[in-house]
Amino acid sequence: VLGTVPRRTLVVGDDLSLEIAMARKAGARTALVLTGISRAADVDALPADRRPDAVAGTVAELPFE
Repeated sequence: VLGTVPRRTLVVGDDLSLEIAMARKAGARTALVLTGISRAADVDALPADRRPDAVAGTVAELPFE
């Protein structure tokens, strides 16, 4: 819908099993924000290939420009 290339797209979400999983499957970069249902401990429990590219407390803390 947006016409973006997945490898040049950052998907930000608060749910590891929804937004983050779907973005990884599509080949997009991912950032988890800890303002919703997923916690930092949930990320630690995942295998490396399922972890988000970045984790931040809020969107304002994301390390991407």
